[in-house]
Order: sequence, then structure tokens, then C-alpha cells
Amino acid sequence: MINKPIFLFFILFFLSSLIFSQVDTLVSIEYSNLNSQPRVENDGIYFLSSIEYQKSNLTLNTLNKYKMSFDLLSESKSFYSEYSEQMNTRRRIKTAEVYNGNNSETISITGTKSEINVLVKDNNITITSLRPLLNNSFSLPQDIDYADFVGVSSDNNFYFITEVITRTSPLDCKRFIDIFSSNGKLLNQFEIPNRKYFELPDDLVLNDNGNIVQIVSDEQAIHVIEYKNSIQYKNNKNIESTFGGTLHYNLLTGKQTEPVTFAMPESKASSRFTALKRGESYVYHQYYCTAKNISKNNVTAPDGDVVRTPGWLVEGWNAGVPYKWGGFHTLNFFDTALRAGYYAGDINTAGVTSYATGVDCSGFVSKCWQLSSHYATSMMPSISTQYTYWSDLRPGDAILRQGHVRLFTGHMSNGEMRVVESTSRHWDVTYWSFAPSELLEYDPVYYNNMSYDINVDEPKIIECKFVTEDSLYVKWKSNTEGLSHFNLYASHDLTSWNTIEFDSDTNFVTLPYNQKYGFFRLTSFDYNYQESESFQSNVVACGKGDAGYTVALVDGFDRKNNSASFQASNHNFLQRYGKYFSDKGVQFYSIHSSQLNESNNATDAIFWIVGDQSTGIGSLNDANQSFLRNYLDSGNSLFICGSEIGWDLYERGSDTDKDFYNNYLKANFEGDNASSNIAKGVGSLFSGIKLNFGQFYIEDYPDKISPYGNSELCFNYSTNYGAGVIFEGTFGNGTENGKLLYLAFPLETAADDEMFTETLNKTSLFFQDSLTSVKEDLGEQNFTLYQNYPNPFNPSTTLSFYLEQGSKVNISVYNLLGENVATIYNNYLNAGNHKFKFNATGISSGIYLAKFSINDKLFTQKICLIK
Repeated sequence: MINKPIFLFFILFFLSSLIFSQVDTLVSIEYSNLNSQPRVENDGIYFLSSIEYQKSNLTLNTLNKYKMSFDLLSESKSFYSEYSEQMNTRRRIKTAEVYNGNNSETISITGTKSEINVLVKDNNITITSLRPLLNNSFSLPQDIDYADFVGVSSDNNFYFITEVITRTSPLDCKRFIDIFSSNGKLLNQFEIPNRKYFELPDDLVLNDNGNIVQIVSDEQAIHVIEYKNSIQYKNNKNIESTFGGTLHYNLLTGKQTEPVTFAMPESKASSRFTALKRGESYVYHQYYCTAKNISKNNVTAPDGDVVRTPGWLVEGWNAGVPYKWGGFHTLNFFDTALRAGYYAGDINTAGVTSYATGVDCSGFVSKCWQLSSHYATSMMPSISTQYTYWSDLRPGDAILRQGHVRLFTGHMSNGEMRVVESTSRHWDVTYWSFAPSELLEYDPVYYNNMSYDINVDEPKIIECKFVTEDSLYVKWKSNTEGLSHFNLYASHDLTSWNTIEFDSDTNFVTLPYNQKYGFFRLTSFDYNYQESESFQSNVVACGKGDAGYTVALVDGFDRKNNSASFQASNHNFLQRYGKYFSDKGVQFYSIHSSQLNESNNATDAIFWIVGDQSTGIGSLNDANQSFLRNYLDSGNSLFICGSEIGWDLYERGSDTDKDFYNNYLKANFEGDNASSNIAKGVGSLFSGIKLNFGQFYIEDYPDKISPYGNSELCFNYSTNYGAGVIFEGTFGNGTENGKLLYLAFPLETAADDEMFTETLNKTSLFFQDSLTSVKEDLGEQNFTLYQNYPNPFNPSTTLSFYLEQGSKVNISVYNLLGENVATIYNNYLNAGNHKFKFNATGISSGIYLAKFSINDKLFTQKICLIK
């Protein structure tokens, strides 16, 4: 006999689940009502500039920077669980700059991304964080190919987006929301549509009601939908009828006619190692642009084609080879063409011009594969073979569909695929990573003439120093156990590289090395896998120099996941600092931040790069802070730079983190986004320095800071927010004067070597003398030297400077042998701005030194003549 009350309860529960487990469309925004329309390119469709979520408020920003904000709460609630206290609902943002065709401005494509590290293996998801309560493992009943953390609800349930590849070629996949209890029990799983008319990788947020909100787009509108009562939601006909089926930008792009260069059949074998090296070289390449190389608005080239260059280019030094429709150019050709007045890239894909230089997607991969001619994507199937599974992809392979191709560089722990590509996402060659749902319609392929495989282990050098006059100590970290054969690539001038081959059963080695300075990269071999060599490690450097003064270069930049701005597996940024100190004849060594201990306290100065490191890994963990407290208390000198240190330690940190930030980094955190990629020196020490940063990778959220505890502002952003502070005095419990320079942006991402060098010059001057005496000395000079323009030049350039008071001035030009090649001015000048033109007709190409003697004080500027 049926118990009527119980039966009635289940009927009501079932009906309530139908009523309350539906999909609500919170808002729909038609493109026709907005000022700009989606921009279609071969590798994607771009429309929204950003998505931001904080507490219950969702803000969508369009290309024309029109903001639409929505409250995702149906009723007002305020709660914080033990998890949500540690995982703030504000989620970091991934950015890509694109060109807005309507008003010729550069905007940013962004999407929310969690700061939790995710590991996917078979049907298991493991998440790790600096916050102990967020270190958990979860199991699903089926294998998954990708997972990412979405958030923690008020009742401590964990929400994930997972994806399963259902077809290899062309790729198709299903997307799911998986909800777990804190003890790892699967509470619910439901499928969500893959409706992406425009490229928006991170389309999900968890609102304060514990419901999933998804951004869905089609040809007419953006829809913000909420899965009501997500914990009990089941797939229903409502969502299937409204947003069912697949609509994806990859199905709608790539239909433009590609430029095709006739190609002969290839016979030359290629190397994965070389492919990755070539890809990296295009990312790191530095080059100088004059006004002739840049046109941010449409212009007609002499061949009749309309040309437009990327919006991020600046007059002066840039980094990262720009996108050029139909481009298939080497770096040497690229530099030569710029000097000849070619345009730096061409993002107008309506036609191919011969008056611009750069690479497009297929031209870039063709170069990386060492092909002798440009293979369009439509031609690449004839020289490549599809893999059976996406997991078979190996570094140096390609992700291909007609219309776009990406060079694959490695699998990420959460199932994303890391690539380097020439892309219209940012109109340059750069590193990115993609979830399967972003790669619909692509095929995993390998070039048929690859000569050998590659070892996926990428050792990371964590310490490099001279231990005697002619012996080098190298320590590394490896992801693969049992490797014993290594190659150390060594250079003393960053031009020629020698290979030192060695065997080691440990993770360190001492090798003979008789050069005074050295730059090093490490690779490993696996004899059991076709004797394949791995890709190269990060670059480190060390030098013997003068024993009386020692500098440590500290690498604290490990952030590589999809939430990061820089998504390569390793970096070269210590190389620039090493080059500076080797040129200065200073004794220095390289060390990873995890290896610091009391022995490093004897170092006179530390130069610490944090890069884009943020809360997922931690900009400065407890051990780092403890070391730096002792180090600064002992009266030492610290230079530190990074874009997320304040966000991590102050906005998201503990009381201990905040105390360290205020009292040891001597700064107030004023906000998350300075909205600028330009920093200018302020005050007497750094006056005249201007840095365009974020050129080697997109730097989207530099911290805004202000002085604290008697520190002084030394850099401002162009938006007038504080960008750097300087301090001299005692720290904490110390009795000795220590010194600090803290920059809230990554200095190493500025492409201008002269401005980079001048910043370190002034920092070194401060570290080796008191700030007061430096100020007094600089104050007497009353002189500001500006960058000469153009530089490089042919045959003339303008030298500019400012005198605060009338002075005796001599301006002369010398070659690197110290010989005077020209005296430009030698007399008295009144206060004010002054310009002098130097004409180098009759002088050979090369680097020269313009020397300015102001009241017997000497200033030097490096200038470059190229004929």
C-alpha cells in the first residue's frame, strides 16, 4: 500500500525540481543596438572586450568600451563560508588585444579565469592552491580531457567545467558542469551548450546563489543565462530548443581566400627542436619602428593594397613579430625591410601587399617547420598526417584547419593545449593555450618530414653560479624521473653557443668553464625514446666579475597556466639582467626563488623578477617573505618587480602578507588595474626614463601603488597612478640601513634596451651610494636627457635634452674605440629644452656614443647608425 504523504512529497519534489531547475535568460543584448559589431578573422570572431565578475555583479564590455552591468542575484544575500573566505569571488582575467575596425582603436579581449591550479588525469581532477582548504581531489565516472575550476558555493560545494573530446578529426567535444561536495562526492553533472559565436574562452561564472551563469552568443545577440538551482539541474528541452546544437566561431571563420605561394614538394627533414626554437625567436624578437613603419589607420601602399598595422606598435622599440597577411619572412628580412621603410605587419586581410613585413599563421608555421616556401593551410594536409588521438600531439606538431594553423608546444596539466602562433587575437606571434571547446573543427597533425621526436621533459635550471675561477655549478629541476643525459648550451656573448654534454644521476653538476661570464640553457635526452632531445630550459646567467660586490638574479616567475599573460613553458627574462651585469663587470649568479636560504644573505644586492605571478602560485610565499625580512633587516639592497604583487599580498593576502607588503615593500596597494602600459620616472633619480612595458607578453593588470612608511614615488604610469617606490632606511627589527626599489610592473617586458639599462644604471647607483647623496648629485646636474629620434637612424638623428638652468654644454659623438667622430656643440646654453641634429653622412654604420658634458658632468647616450 502506498504511503500517500510520502508519495505526495516525492511528487511535489519532482515538480519543484522541474520548476526551480530551469534555465532563465537574465538578459539578451542584440548587436544591432550597440555601436560596434563582431570582427571576423580566420582564427576567430571578436566582439566583447571583457567580462568581469565581482560578488553578484556581472559586467560585459564591448569593443567600443560600452559597459553593461547586471546583478546576478535574484535576492540579496551575503555569506562567506570557510572556502569562499579563502577563494574571493573576483576571478583573474585573461586578455588579448584586438583591433576595433569601427574606430581604429586597440581594445582588449578578456575573460574570467580561476587562480586554482588544476590537474586532470584519466577521470580524476586534482586542484591545488596556496590556500590549504582548496587542495582537493575529485573523481568522475568517465574519463575527461579537460577541466577547470569555476568556484566554491556558500555551502562549500565545488563547481567545475569539464570537457570530453567526442571526435578527433575534426575535433568535437561535449561540455559539462560537475558539482562536488567538499568531501569529493559528485552531486550533479549536466551538459551545457557550446554556443560561441565569438571567441570567449571563459564564459562561465558562479553567482552568489550557487548557480552557474553562462554567456551564450549567436549571430544576433549575447545571452546571459542562469541555470536555476544548479545543484539539482537536469538537462531539459528548454535549453535544447533555445540553445541546442553547435554554433561556434570556428565553423564560421577560415573561409577567406588565403594567399597561396607556389610550393615545390618538400624533401628537407625538419627538427622539432628547431621548430620550437624558431617559434620562440619570433616571440622574443626586438625591433625598432619609425613613423614610416606604422599606420594605425588604413593607408594605400604603392602596390594599391590597403595596409593597416597593429594598434599596439609604438615608435621606438617593440617586441614580437607582427602579423602580416601573406607574410613568410625571416627575422633578418624583417629587420632589413623595416629599415627600408616597410610597414610593420598588415592586419588588413582583404589583400596581400608587398610593402609590409611579418608572418601570418601559415607563414609562421612554414618557417618553424623549415619549409623553403610558404604553405597555406589548404596545402598543409599534403605534407602532414593526422593523429588518431589529440593526446598524441607532440611539441613541434600543428593544430590545423583550413584558414588557421597553430604550432603545438605542449600539453598543460588541466588538458589545455599550449601553442605558439601568429594570430589576429593580438596581431603578433605569441604563446596561447586552448581548451578542446575552443578548437572545434581543428585536426591534430604532424609534418611528414620531422627528423626525430622530442623528449617532453623540459628541465628547469634553479641555480647557476661559479664555485671556483674555472668551474661552474648548475642545479635543475626535472619533471621526468630517471633521465641521466644532458646538454648544457653555453654562451659568453649571446651570439655563439657551445654545447657541453654530460651525464648525471643527480639534479646538479659541476663543470669546467673558463669564460668570465656565461649564459646557459639545459636540455635532457631520453635514450629509450629515439634519443630525443627536450626543448631548452629557461635562460640563466652568472659571472665572476669583481669579488667585492655580488648580485643575485632571482627568478620568481613560474606562472604558466591559461590565466597567465605569458603562457610559454619557460622564459628568457633573466638573460637581460645577466647581460646588464656582465657588461658592467659585476659578480653575479642566478637562483630560483624556491632555493633561497641563509647563505644568500651575504649577497650585496638582489634583483628579483616576479613577472605576472599572482595568487594561484603566489608572488611571494611565506618562505620568500621570511627570507626577505631577514635579508632587508640585515641592511641589504633589493630590486623587485612584478605586476600582481600588490593584488596577491594585499588585496587577497593574510594579515602577515599585508604587513610584509606595507613594511618591507614600503607600498600601499591602491588598485588592481592602472590601465596603462607606460611608466615614467619621477623625481631626480629616474627623471627622463620612459618605459613601454608589456611588449614581450600582454601585461593587462599592473598594480596601482603609492608610497608607505617614508618611501618615495619613483615611477608613475601615464594614467598618473603610482608605478614604483624607492626607500632607504631600516626595515622591521633591523638596525642597518637597507635599500629597496619596488616596481609594480615587469621591467623585463620593456623592449627598449636603452631604457631598461638606464633603469638598472640608476638602481645600481642608488644601491652603491646613499639616496641622499645621489639626489644631491643629480640635483646639481639640472639635466634631463631624452631619447634621440629616430634611433636607429640614417643619416641623421635629433638629440634632445632639458636644462633647468643655464650651463656650459659640450656635445660630442664617439665610436666604440673612444675616437671622436663629431663635435656638435661646445658653448653656453640657457635654461630650457634644446635640440641638436647630428648628421652622420660619411660615417660607417655602427653603434656610437653621444656624450653630453654639462658643467663638467658627463652623460652618455647610445645611438645606432644603420645604412
